[in-house]
Amino acid sequence: MIIGKKLLLAVIVSVLITWGIVDTAQAEQIYGESKPLGKGNAITWVKLDDSGHPLDIGVSFSKEALSGLPTESDKTGNYPLRLMMMDGSGNPTFEYELPLPTEVSVTPFTHVGINWNPKGHTPDGIFSFPHFDIHFYLMDCQKRYAIKATDHDFLDKAYKAPPEEFVAPGYFPAPMSAEPRMGVHWVDATASEFHGETFTKTMIYGFYDGEIVFFEPMISRDFLLNKPNKTFPIKQTAAYPQDGYYPTAYSINYDANHEEYTVSLNGLTFRPATVASVP
Repeated sequence: MIIGKKLLLAVIVSVLITWGIVDTAQAEQIYGESKPLGKGNAITWVKLDDSGHPLDIGVSFSKEALSGLPTESDKTGNYPLRLMMMDGSGNPTFEYELPLPTEVSVTPFTHVGINWNPKGHTPDGIFSFPHFDIHFYLMDCQKRYAIKATDHDFLDKAYKAPPEEFVAPGYFPAPMSAEPRMGVHWVDATASEFHGETFTKTMIYGFYDGEIVFFEPMISRDFLLNKPNKTFPIKQTAAYPQDGYYPTAYSINYDANHEEYTVSLNGLTFRPATVASVP
């Protein structure tokens, strides 16, 4: 197969960035709208190279954001939006929706949803700890809102198997993980939390109606309080649903100078859409 010039160039740039040959420190970083999170604030951003191509996409929040968060008994309005999870735990999740910068279109991502889970969720003993779900959504807000548990076909669409080439190696749909406004959460069977270690962070893929709808770094509050500076590879799929820049890694960082945390998708690399087989 002949690789297109655009794809080849993007791959070369990504490799050079990984090797440290290309310095991204001078890349332009464009910010979205700052919104409250806990006692602090959160803001989305996109980092662009000098040609306007996205390198990284992320959300940063002040250290105060980790305090003053809602508890399981708190009632809220539209922001954050309190939702009861459908996993059988009886626990709430609090959704903070943040727009991406309006000055730049980062295909395929549309917006970010931060879900704060004060008591965690199932599986009990694995994810039942206070943590954040950082959803980088590929569908627009209106399409996401249309995913409703009251629809007669909600579970059928949520658990509809995607084409296998859109599934990263080792991933499977977590039982009882279908949620409105999201879809089903696919987890990595090889992740350390499924092999006796305490959950700290993990990467989740979200699917609905057979389509990938979000990338989700899931991170415990305790891990963030340790002020990490870590980057982890993302298992790659064999195909992509639409042309766009997709991440090859994700990072969780604490900047002591600015006293802020950042969760980001990194090494965005252009991938052409692939016609998938019928599952």
